[in-house]
Amino acid sequence: MEKEFFKKFEGIESQFEKEFFPNLKIISGLESRSGNEHLVRQFLIEKATELNIENETDEIGNLYFKSDKPEGDIMLCAHMDKVGEAKQAVLSGDTVTGRLDDTLGINIILETIKKGFRPSVLFTTQEENGFYGSEFAVKRILSGGIKKPSLILVLDVSALLKHKEGPIIYTSSGGIDFPLKTIELLKKIIKESKQKVNFIPGFINDSAVLSKLPDQNIATLQVHVDNMHTSKETAAISDIESSMKVLEIILKNNQEFAKI
Repeated sequence: MEKEFFKKFEGIESQFEKEFFPNLKIISGLESRSGNEHLVRQFLIEKATELNIENETDEIGNLYFKSDKPEGDIMLCAHMDKVGEAKQAVLSGDTVTGRLDDTLGINIILETIKKGFRPSVLFTTQEENGFYGSEFAVKRILSGGIKKPSLILVLDVSALLKHKEGPIIYTSSGGIDFPLKTIELLKKIIKESKQKVNFIPGFINDSAVLSKLPDQNIATLQVHVDNMHTSKETAAISDIESSMKVLEIILKNNQEFAKI
């Protein structure tokens, strides 16, 4: 009887392990130092094909997922490059460890798309080495080559808090303040959803460059990691899952950002 009872639980995986982790493991294990992101880009192009998403690569290697859906007015952004050598992610209890910067941001976007959301997406090159990808994307948007989004939301990782304190939304990037109207709207939307989010000033990332766009609603959504910029970056699964919920809430309120 006891054997039969425990047999029911054999092979049962958590939703995170079954749905989220496989792609995370692959992406974290792909070499992608700044300026050499082609393996990650090719993986993402293959995923776009599987999901029937129109995509485009520009002259310096940025990858764009296009969308004509209402939530396509929101552009999500994550960078494809890593600081050092690749390291496949591993699960250990309630944490995941490996090269998570910005593997987590990429994979949160992929999982959100797999659920049926269709935001526009910008996967940048060389974030870790001068923000060349986001600089080029700004030029494309200013020239009309890419439609200006109602909101740019950068998905990245942060070392500013602790595990299990929940998602982080930066109110600034490297000393550059984001529009107050954008932050206030995000606070309102998230408060109504009863999700816990930490609004704090943040480190510099692609958002600092993308904020150069005139009158652009912009913010970031970050997951805390320990051991930043090492092969042992560690995140709490609960923080990742909470960040995904917050992202879905923002996408469901896509029409609100066009009003401000």
